[in-house]
Formats: sequence, structure tokens, C-alpha cells
Amino acid sequence: MANAVTGGFVVTSQEIPYASAKMRLFLALPPPEAWRRDTARLLGETLRAQTILHTFRLVPARNWHLTLLFFGDVTSTQVPLLQQTVQTLPATPRTPLVLDRIAYWPHARVVVLTAERFPAVWRDYHQALIAAFQPLGVVDEKGRPWRPHLTLLRGVRACPALPELPPCRWQRPIRPLLYRSHLGRAGARYEVLG
Repeated sequence: MANAVTGGFVVTSQEIPYASAKMRLFLALPPPEAWRRDTARLLGETLRAQTILHTFRLVPARNWHLTLLFFGDVTSTQVPLLQQTVQTLPATPRTPLVLDRIAYWPHARVVVLTAERFPAVWRDYHQALIAAFQPLGVVDEKGRPWRPHLTLLRGVRACPALPELPPCRWQRPIRPLLYRSHLGRAGARYEVLG
């Protein structure tokens, strides 16, 4: 059984909440709750009426988020450092970010809500987040440009007809959250770690 020595006490892995060897983590913003509720209802009603329901999976509304940084698999010993860093992060910019365009990304087989253009201050904010986590060696951005989006459907082989969705707006500054992804047969489940 794995042990960790902390403050002179020996603690077994069962007593450490993050004792698994690797965890899949990311930094994200939850969507506004009223938007989540209304959009989930609208999307659910539209998709239930379609006959091609078997060609995609609707992402549960509780899992909707805007990913800011993907850390990938990190060790349990890195989690406290990540949590501490999250506590020091600035809130999001005062300039609103609006996702208002539905897009089908065939290479990833997803349907997302995204933005054609977004304020440069959000790109700067994303770069500041990368800089904050770079010393921890956990940033897994692979030089890709950040494309703000919220994934609605996965496993899409044929894009269904979708209703016009209300824009998702982050209008006031909020702090990003650290999430853990639990992968299973029924899909992913996300847990907020801080």
C-alpha cells in the first residue's frame, strides 16, 4: 500500500483523496447556470424528435464547460501545487466572451458552440494562464491556437439539424476551476477539485 509522509504523520493512500497514480485534469469555466438549463431543454427537445439520434451522443449539460487549459494525466503529487496555483489566478477579463456559432468539427467528430472571433484580451488571458502553469510542467497545449468552445455532441458521424441556440456569455469576471475527468463506460464525469 502506498504511503505518503506529511507533517511527521504517515498517511495511507486510502486517506489521501487524490492518491491514484495519474489523474486527467483541466482548467475550465462553467457556463452560466440559467443558460445551461435553458439550452439543455431546447437541445434535448430538438434531438429527441430526430431519427438519427444513434449517430451521436449528447454531452450531459452538467458536463458543459469552456476549457482554458488541458493538463492531461498528472500525478497525485502535482494536484496540491495545481490547486495552489488556481487560487492565485486572476479572474477572467471584464470584456465579455460570447460563444454564438454552432460548428461541426468532423476531425474530432464533435458539434460545438464557438465564436467566429473573440476579444484579444481573452487570448492574452489564455497566454497568462499558460505562463502561470508552465513552471509546474503540466501544460499540454502542444502549440495549438486556443479555440474557445463548448462541446455539445460527441461521436458525430452525421451532423443533426440543430435549433438556433442562445449565445453563451461570460459577462462578468469569474475564477477558473480545476476539474478532474473520470472516464467510464457511460462517458466522462467531471469533479471540481478547486
